[in-house]
Amino acid sequence: AFPSLKFKGTYDGDGKKISNLFIDRQTEESVGLFGYVDNAVIKNLTVENADVTGKNAVGILVGTVNTGTITNCHSSGKVRCISARSGGLVGSGMSITLQDSSSSASVKGLTFQGGLIADVSAYLTLSSITNCHASGAVIGSYTVGGLVGNIDGKSTIKVTLSNSYATGNVSGDNHSIGGLVGSHGGYSEISGCYAEGTVTALARTDGYAVQSVGGLVGMNYGKIGTSHAAGAVAGGFQVGGLVGTSESGSINRCYAT
Repeated sequence: AFPSLKFKGTYDGDGKKISNLFIDRQTEESVGLFGYVDNAVIKNLTVENADVTGKNAVGILVGTVNTGTITNCHSSGKVRCISARSGGLVGSGMSITLQDSSSSASVKGLTFQGGLIADVSAYLTLSSITNCHASGAVIGSYTVGGLVGNIDGKSTIKVTLSNSYATGNVSGDNHSIGGLVGSHGGYSEISGCYAEGTVTALARTDGYAVQSVGGLVGMNYGKIGTSHAAGAVAGGFQVGGLVGTSESGSINRCYAT
């Protein structure tokens, strides 16, 4: 459901910092300093030592972006999600431009978890992430990534991730666990990116193996180029130093060490 209160317009933080933000809304969706952003620009702002908890679509800076641009914004602290879609900076982004931004926050939840942003999709226009990085640890169940949990474009509207990286450790207990991106959908492209954190498949109580675990991408359907992974990858089924499982798409000029 779309909330009745939305931020529209431009917010320029002018390089200022907000410290010790605390939000505890465990039954609510679109939780963050800005809960829901609609056709807006947020830039030049740092939120440090934050503690943010919500049910779904949770981020320190923004819970949900529905068409918007975030530039030169940064976060630190911790994010906890009761259900799905939490990220260190942004929870969920539809037709989002995210550039020159970072997060060192730790992220913990269930599905669709990302060190910077949990879920990126194309809605009316393309989405892009450029010159961004994340360093916080990310723990989830499935579709978990050190930078982005899930990327999903459309046949006519792409999602691109370029010149970005993740260095935090990533762990999950179900499927699609990646050092950079958990699940990379079709009509999406990763280029000039890398991941250096350890990727770990956690033990499951039902006895089944964690599936699609990769140093860069857990599950791939899109294009990956000129990217690499340098972190250790441990446990699970369909495990790769670069990509856990690639159902389709292409991988060119990439490597893992």
